Amino acid sequence: MRTAPSFNYENEIIHNGPRNGQLVQIVGEYVQGTGLNGVPATYVRVYSPDFNITGLVNAAYIG
Repeated sequence: MRTAPSFNYENEIIHNGPRNGQLVQIVGEYVQGTGLNGVPATYVRVYSPDFNITGLVNAAYIG
């Protein structure tokens, strides 16, 4: 989960979660950013009830 729509260590909110299978609620719009190795990626703002935190995740991981 990240504070900005880019794959960058400095903008990580939490390093070990949410994990596959955990529920999140989409609370914002999709935004364009960069993924691993600078590849274009789409992010979405979500809320994780398990961690009680809101942040951006790569939309490719939302099922």
